[in-house]
Amino acid sequence: MSQIIANILFVLIPLYFVLSKKSSKRIKKIAGVVVVIVILGLVGELSAKLSQKHYTPNNTGTTATAPQTIQASAPVPSSVTQQIDAQYGANVYLPKVVPQGFIYTSWNITQPSATVYSPILSVTFGNNGTLLIWKEFDSRDSVDNGGDCSQNQYYTSSTQIGNLTYYYAQGNHGNDVWTCFTTSTDSNGIGIDIYFANTTVTPSPSSIENMLADSINQGS
Repeated sequence: MSQIIANILFVLIPLYFVLSKKSSKRIKKIAGVVVVIVILGLVGELSAKLSQKHYTPNNTGTTATAPQTIQASAPVPSSVTQQIDAQYGANVYLPKVVPQGFIYTSWNITQPSATVYSPILSVTFGNNGTLLIWKEFDSRDSVDNGGDCSQNQYYTSSTQIGNLTYYYAQGNHGNDVWTCFTTSTDSNGIGIDIYFANTTVTPSPSSIENMLADSINQGS
């Protein structure tokens, strides 16, 4: 407050000489310059204070987390969706939303083998080097860096949403969330997994679980 009063005085004193009839032209000119300089200084100081109000420094010493905003839009192009439907067949579940900043990059199908009952669909999204890999698989299979629908599942935590249980696992190179369920046309069961690769900083488990639940609830 004292600084503000001092600045006001700095303006009023030279302003007096500017307005005074007793002041010479030289004095008025110098005083006018001083008034302009002080006013500009006041404006700059006010702008700095306003900027500080909109910025809160992170002094906690903790690592910043990734944005948790979920982008509510169709992340997979319709032309790609048609290709996946044609090759993968019925009961294709694709993400209806993805975290903000991620864009669709590719998809592929891993064909069955001696250790894989059914094809595994993988759809990849990227965001500045971080990958989001969406996988759909037969619940009898386990997938690399992903869902485990076995009787002895590994997971860090679990959450019940509706009739399904969603599992969260934290790894050294990424985190993932998955769930397993059956449908009227697939009694063997379907597993859906979301894996964030190349990072240990992801949206919160609850955000990913809700993202997965929303996509499943909207159907294939």
